[in-house]
Amino acid sequence: MTRTKYKSSSTKDVKQHIVSSFTKASKLSSSLCLGKFDGSAISGTALEPLDIFRAAQIRLDEIEHTFIKNAIISLLYDNHTSHHALSAFLAGHFLNYDTSISEKEIMLNSTCVTRTIANTFYDSLIHDDRTKNIFQQVRNAAGSSAHVITQRTPAKKDEVILRQNNIYHMSIPQEFWRYTDKQNLDIIDAGVLVVDGMIISVGEINGFLEKSFKNKKPLMIFCRGFSEEVLATLLQNYAQGKLNVFPIQISMGDTANLLHDIATISEADTISTITGDVLASKNDDCLGSFKRIRLYKQSIEISGADPDIRNGLVKKIMFERDSCLNEFGFDNQMQKIFGIRMNSASGETCNVYVSDTETGQTGIVLDRLDSLGKIHNEIKERGVVDITKLNDDSFSALINMGIKILPTSSLIYAIRSSKDIRQKLLQSSRILTIDVNNGG
Repeated sequence: MTRTKYKSSSTKDVKQHIVSSFTKASKLSSSLCLGKFDGSAISGTALEPLDIFRAAQIRLDEIEHTFIKNAIISLLYDNHTSHHALSAFLAGHFLNYDTSISEKEIMLNSTCVTRTIANTFYDSLIHDDRTKNIFQQVRNAAGSSAHVITQRTPAKKDEVILRQNNIYHMSIPQEFWRYTDKQNLDIIDAGVLVVDGMIISVGEINGFLEKSFKNKKPLMIFCRGFSEEVLATLLQNYAQGKLNVFPIQISMGDTANLLHDIATISEADTISTITGDVLASKNDDCLGSFKRIRLYKQSIEISGADPDIRNGLVKKIMFERDSCLNEFGFDNQMQKIFGIRMNSASGETCNVYVSDTETGQTGIVLDRLDSLGKIHNEIKERGVVDITKLNDDSFSALINMGIKILPTSSLIYAIRSSKDIRQKLLQSSRILTIDVNNGG
């Protein structure tokens, strides 16, 4: 039986190990940047800064003290998930430097991104020809507004496709598809009812149903849930050809914000039965509309949304995301939710299909493109910094590696988090180490 015993040591006793671990992490970052790291059995190729987290998990196992190693890996992981792999690379680099540059100085030197600056920046990061070719196509297609989604495909070649419709990954109940032999349903000039709450009885929406029947106009109902009675009534009327009324449920939790996004895109009022609105007392004035909506079995695609309204929604989601991050921080799930909302609201999604049959390891290319997509979104929103204008040894080392431009927010976050780890490990009065003894 193996027992794990925890014991405390003074920081003074292990300070030499802490400092040498900082040096090891920083050198790992440098070797990745220069393409000299060959310790990853997974990649089988020269790595780049964008691959640091995967490589770090392998090389940092060499650090003697488990507590120190775990603290550094946690730092890299947090930077990787909160921003992207480049931020993790920078966090590893700054561990070995007591950086004196202030956040204010970095922000004062921040600038908007021009195409020339972007080209210089990406040339310093992307060393792989296949990745460079795909990402150039992404930039040409997506411009500065589209959000990038990458996925693996069995197709014979890589492909980049720009879609300019709002796509939401939600759908009508599968029972409705039993009464049509189509793979999708095209609906023109549909009314939109948005209810923040449950619809329990048909009586609550009876006025809307009668108006839809009278005008022969389709109606989309978005809410947090429907009773079995409501669903059965809508399905029966659809099957008999009396009504084209389609219920779409948006689940509880943080994804419920999609309900309000739909209301914004369609210009519908949000009726909140949770806060006391009486649904049965509302009339057509609260309805929004879609010029055209296409229903698929797993998603809906909205065409013809007002560009100004769509852009306003994108800015609103960005503000909510930044406020949430600054005040609370957020985990992978929250980041994913904001990503879903942003991708759907922008109306411009650049889908990148990476072929399994092309030369080069598809998994690595997908990792790099995923990070590049996040970096692309970040620098267009928050700008970059020319680090040649910053006077600090840690920046000189990066410049010597060929990196002269960096994303503003990632740079600040990496420096701040690296300082935090340094202080915790070097200034604590006691530090935990781990002994593993074999015994009965």
